[in-house]
Amino acid sequence: MPPQKKILFITREIVPFYYGGIGTLFKALAGMLSAKGHKISFLSQAHGNFDQKIFRQEYGQAEIHFVDSPSPDKFPMSCSDVGKVSSFQFTYNLAVAEKFDRIVSESPPDIVISADFGAEGLFVMAKARLGHYPGIRFILHISGSLYHLMTVYESGCVPPMPSKLQDPQNRLMWAMEDGCIPLAPEIIVPTLWTWKETQKRIKVETNLHVIPNYPDKSFSLSEKEQNSQTNRANNILFIGRLDRCKGADLLLKLFIKFHLVLPSDTTLTFIGRDCACKEYNSTFLQYWKNRIPASCMDKIKFLGQVDHSQVNQYLQEAKLCIFPSRWEVFGLVCLEAMAHGVPILVSKDTGPAEVLGPELENYAFDFENDTQQIITTIQALCADPTDNRQLRKKMRERARILKEQTESAMERLIASNAPPTIPLNKNSRAAILDVLTRGSSAIGDIAFHLGKDILSVQKHFPIENGVYRDILIGKVPLTSSHPKLYQGISSKLAAKFKKIIGL
Repeated sequence: MPPQKKILFITREIVPFYYGGIGTLFKALAGMLSAKGHKISFLSQAHGNFDQKIFRQEYGQAEIHFVDSPSPDKFPMSCSDVGKVSSFQFTYNLAVAEKFDRIVSESPPDIVISADFGAEGLFVMAKARLGHYPGIRFILHISGSLYHLMTVYESGCVPPMPSKLQDPQNRLMWAMEDGCIPLAPEIIVPTLWTWKETQKRIKVETNLHVIPNYPDKSFSLSEKEQNSQTNRANNILFIGRLDRCKGADLLLKLFIKFHLVLPSDTTLTFIGRDCACKEYNSTFLQYWKNRIPASCMDKIKFLGQVDHSQVNQYLQEAKLCIFPSRWEVFGLVCLEAMAHGVPILVSKDTGPAEVLGPELENYAFDFENDTQQIITTIQALCADPTDNRQLRKKMRERARILKEQTESAMERLIASNAPPTIPLNKNSRAAILDVLTRGSSAIGDIAFHLGKDILSVQKHFPIENGVYRDILIGKVPLTSSHPKLYQGISSKLAAKFKKIIGL
């Protein structure tokens, strides 16, 4: 057995107190690495519903450290003319670095894994570039950025509707997330497609590891249980948020258009929370509730968010699952469906298409243009007298292969020595300079709008902390109530980052 390593995950998403794809993935990885003898810990937000007993049930003996930062709803948020304005993410990420320093002083980890979304490890990795934390290995997991999500959410809107990417707080998070990529010594992506999408915006060289996402243990079935599940009803299942990114509208429109040519007992079930949709100017369900024809109303069910443990049962009863995502780095729920032997249809040119692999590539479609092919495939799956036994076997086998690939790849990664950090080249430096420009501008805007409430800003914006004042920001006294104070802080922050990376 390789030497035990101390591995720290940085994430605000701690299941079941805060559900999210990153939290679910990191929980699964932590369980797998813990079973291999490694010591696991988490650095996270102290959620109000946190329960130590439940945490132990979900995470075993993993240790958890809480960041000393108030919750987002405690931060001042204002200004309708530019959208929502809040300094929370910047403040929280500074607090992550402050807590990390205390962890390092007491029991330093060997390896730190954080995600790009939310940029929680940004300041930790920036300090590592300064020469802090020698001997600690930092790995960034690219799980999908705010930029990609926002651009997909708004792709159906008619100009000149203002983009939410112009909200100062969103611009700031987007810039910080982008800043993590050139600063990270090593990067994990769940699919090669994910890295290609990233490099469309940020041209950097790095030590890259392509490692599939890992399913949570609660979604495994024995071979006996899988083989016993036959003659399922003609139920099509969708699992995911009801939003544009997940493509719920594409599936609903397809079913409404073609339901009369499908077997009469075919139903469509949506599992997932209702979401605000910008192109509808309402939530998904509010828009569609009076637009579903009466002829198929009784064939479509919206179950909302269900307990994770119940998803197993719905998967066991499904004829097939359809995931028509417009943008998706991997799709853990696709892997979970495959592990249950459920045939899946996914979108071409996405992470889930790579999850299917070459042998099953005929089940990846363009949901905007391949509607007739999709319907023909659904008809064939519903009519198969063997209940798609061979296809189910192939789906399970593919899920098993991906699971084993992740286990072996993570084991090799953890056991290996950290590779030499790739020097920042011209493209990397240009990427960071762009990040600094955008980030400083966003901080300046936040400063201007929150400057009217200087006491609240001082209370929730911990720049008075000596460590970050000296190392990251510079000595700036909090004595003025003028918004330019914060614009000055943003320029000092940018100057410090330029010095760190030698721009």
